[in-house]
Amino acid sequence: MGQLLSKKEKPPKRKRGYSHKSESGSVSRGQVDGDDARDGKLAPKGIHLGNQVNCLCAGERANTVVSGGERAVVVFDVLARRETQRWGDGHTGSINQVVAHDQAVYSASRDRSICVWRLDASVCAARLEGHELPVSSVDCQGSGATARLCSGSRDNTVRVWDVASETCVHTSRVSRNLVTRLKWIPGTTQIVQCGEDKALKIWDERDGLRVVQTFPTDTSIHSCCDISDDGNYVVTSTRGSNGFLGALWDRRQNRCALRFGCNVVCNTSCCLFLPSIAWQNASNAQPLVMTGSDDQFIRLWDCVSGECIKSVRPSQLDFGAGPITSLDATPSGAVYCGTFGAGVQVLGGARHLQEFGETRFDLDLEHVY
Repeated sequence: MGQLLSKKEKPPKRKRGYSHKSESGSVSRGQVDGDDARDGKLAPKGIHLGNQVNCLCAGERANTVVSGGERAVVVFDVLARRETQRWGDGHTGSINQVVAHDQAVYSASRDRSICVWRLDASVCAARLEGHELPVSSVDCQGSGATARLCSGSRDNTVRVWDVASETCVHTSRVSRNLVTRLKWIPGTTQIVQCGEDKALKIWDERDGLRVVQTFPTDTSIHSCCDISDDGNYVVTSTRGSNGFLGALWDRRQNRCALRFGCNVVCNTSCCLFLPSIAWQNASNAQPLVMTGSDDQFIRLWDCVSGECIKSVRPSQLDFGAGPITSLDATPSGAVYCGTFGAGVQVLGGARHLQEFGETRFDLDLEHVY
């Protein structure tokens, strides 16, 4: 018979289990040894301050990161270890994504609105409304009179906004297209978008906002996406992935070129292509992808072989404390990581890749906010 516990006593927490999957199948999967990361060999540095970060992005100013929480948007100076700006009076719901562009910050919220924050002002500069359900994602490109903002929502719509006039210029709806993430394709009028309908799409705002390319329907919901610098490849992260944590898509061939997988089953919340400066000087230089998951691990992937090169877990997080929520990289190769329970972490190791296939390579995490 089990022992009765008093009201003040709590049963011990059980560690999260890991399911091992077979490696059969025609699509390449990488391997990762999760035990190496859990036994302290890759334990990162830092202090747990209990900060909840729903989303983040690298700031335009050097050594700054912008984070979004329940209702506040914060600009933080990483080197000085202090807040340089905090806005908390614009949203009435939690913030789903932030993006810094052209001396401003744009935030998407569950309150169905997008707020525009100027770095030289202490209050919300503009509030863009029109979505009928929570706004999942925003992105911005251009400057001045040509600046354009795109947004996606759980109301199945994608919108394009003229930033200067603060008006919506295009709206398009696709049934069951609950948007999870979208991004402008650099230097084009096209937008890459993923959602809960499991179909990756490319939109074009010329002659109205319309879908110009749809990839084959995937087996899992896409939680996030990123576009390569040349615009030819898209990486997606997945929910309910059955061992696959993400996929690489070839725009020119309109197919899935590679899947990233390992011996754990978890949901992957974020993904990004690392800037070329982080890998171009390695002896066998190949593009790299980074993912963050709800098992609290950040993983680094080779885009050619699909192998997991390394994995790291913030040491301040207990299993079950919360997921990795977001990742973003600076042009110099530094990577910022947002966590649900340990604030913002910075990955300095990505800037110093030498032999990324060697076991001596470390993803060195340091708590900054």
